[in-house]
Amino acid sequence: MSEWKEYKFSELCTITRGASPRPIHSFLSDQGMPWVKISDATSSSSKYIEKTVEKIKNEGVPKSVKVFKGDLILSNSATPGLPKIMAIDACIHDGWMLLRDFRHITKEFAYWVLLNERRFLVHQGTGTVFVNLKTDILKNYKVKIPDISTQNKIVKILNSLDDKIQLNTQTNQTLEQIAQTIYKSWFVDYEPTRAKAAVLAAGGSKADAESAAMTTISGKSAAELATLKQQQPARYQQLADLAAAFPAVLTPTDDFGEIPAGWEIKKVGDIAKIVKGKKPKNIYPSQEDNFLPHILVAALEGKYTEFCETTKMTTSKITDTLVLMDGSASGKISIGHHGVVGSTLAKMELFDDKYWAILYQLLKSKEKDIQDNTTGTSIPHADKARINEYSLSVCEGYILDFYNQFFEKSLFQSIENRKQSNLLESIRDTILPKLLSGELKQE
Repeated sequence: MSEWKEYKFSELCTITRGASPRPIHSFLSDQGMPWVKISDATSSSSKYIEKTVEKIKNEGVPKSVKVFKGDLILSNSATPGLPKIMAIDACIHDGWMLLRDFRHITKEFAYWVLLNERRFLVHQGTGTVFVNLKTDILKNYKVKIPDISTQNKIVKILNSLDDKIQLNTQTNQTLEQIAQTIYKSWFVDYEPTRAKAAVLAAGGSKADAESAAMTTISGKSAAELATLKQQQPARYQQLADLAAAFPAVLTPTDDFGEIPAGWEIKKVGDIAKIVKGKKPKNIYPSQEDNFLPHILVAALEGKYTEFCETTKMTTSKITDTLVLMDGSASGKISIGHHGVVGSTLAKMELFDDKYWAILYQLLKSKEKDIQDNTTGTSIPHADKARINEYSLSVCEGYILDFYNQFFEKSLFQSIENRKQSNLLESIRDTILPKLLSGELKQE
């Protein structure tokens, strides 16, 4: 490290601050330029900003600071010192700093340096309630960096770990999207039933109706289904059995529109009750016999740092749906956690476990509605009564069993991916300071 040189950050890049059009609420919109909030950065462990919850109107863009794909930004308030790389074009407010025109340092290496130095930077911040990381603090902050060749070697090591973490995250997102798409097709839009009914209404045969349902379920053409039958007869038969299980008739209901014949409409309160978590008396830093992970907000990402006894506590199994009941993110829906439910969370305790998968998908689809209709003034609370009144269509037998098995397989794969990512993050966080101090060689 004797050959590493010390620089102020202002010598390594230009640092400017974001800006907001005022009053900001007049410029927020469903359309326009993505508007980067701190919550967009903290909602994911990814180093990229890939999407934003809110947008600002185009007329507000000149009054803000526009950032482009590839730009490096750093939060300076609320959750200060958090570096992110833009994966989209957007606008940033004055809670962000923008770093450009890098000299003696690559942008990727600057990202890792800032992440490593975050706790030291934040310590220099000001403010009583919230820590503010002023621009001058970053400009005058000194770091030692190696030559560009060494920087690139370090970045390659760290990025190789981060890329795998990112791939696991994307895989889990894809698995979630597929499960949600199938749920909507089968249990909300009733597409297989509608396909069968349309064929029969047009004078088609039962066999034609079954084929139409198979096409709808699989997304395969008639020719592709013929090939599947020849090459993978067992899979074809499974698809045929599934298509046959869907009714061919839609029947009207009093206040829910048409549903497949033989299906029922139930409210959430009819199939489950909301059981609030509790605060454990004793919390431990490690897992001992008869201890389970303490499920808090942070643990919804699968990262458990506390453990507690299960006596007189609300416990959750992998297939239980959890609802974040209190706090700024109240209404968040999660699944795949085994442990003791924290006091800000609740689990949906089913009266019959066969509805576990469709209950989760229903509530996940209602997540924004729950978050938009919280109660409470100073602290938002998810509305239990509202959740209990949500309606869903339910069926019995092969279709429900098939979806449960499919989603269970998808869920356990997601959990394994998450565990692997947690391990990779631990390795990355361990070697990061060693690489950036020169203690660990790059070869």
